[in-house]
Amino acid sequence: MELVVLIVLGAILATYGWYWVSVTEGRATAYGLAAGAGILAGLTVFRPGNANTAVWSIAALGAIMGALAAIGAHSERRVDRTTGLFALYFGGAAALAAGTLANANDFGAFAYAAVALAVVGGLVFVAGALAPQSRGYRAFVGWVMLVAGAGIGLLGYLPGLGVNF
Repeated sequence: MELVVLIVLGAILATYGWYWVSVTEGRATAYGLAAGAGILAGLTVFRPGNANTAVWSIAALGAIMGALAAIGAHSERRVDRTTGLFALYFGGAAALAAGTLANANDFGAFAYAAVALAVVGGLVFVAGALAPQSRGYRAFVGWVMLVAGAGIGLLGYLPGLGVNF
């Protein structure tokens, strides 16, 4: 079930990056982001009883981040400061989750994804909260989000192809 979380997180991140690069329109993107946030919220609510807390804290924060991104994209207003501030929390939680998984000698696909999410969270924080007027940096962060989202989704999909970490 944790691999499904990776796939959905990757899809949310790639969709949001696609929006930041200005390839798609806001309202069209908002529905995809809201669907991904809803799926993550549902997975978090109905998670297994013996679930890893680090993984599901990232899933819960990813659901909130997806919902914030959907709200910003749907209204087509610049709510980058709010998204940027929450990206700081999301990136910090991802970094702590990666550290927790590394300390437990469970450094697999989710730990690599958590490191990527921490880096992207930091970049979104800088782009959204500290430099919201810089269109060039925002486009750069959008491409990084797009590539990182595709990579994170692939990390969730690879075990289905027989590739294990």
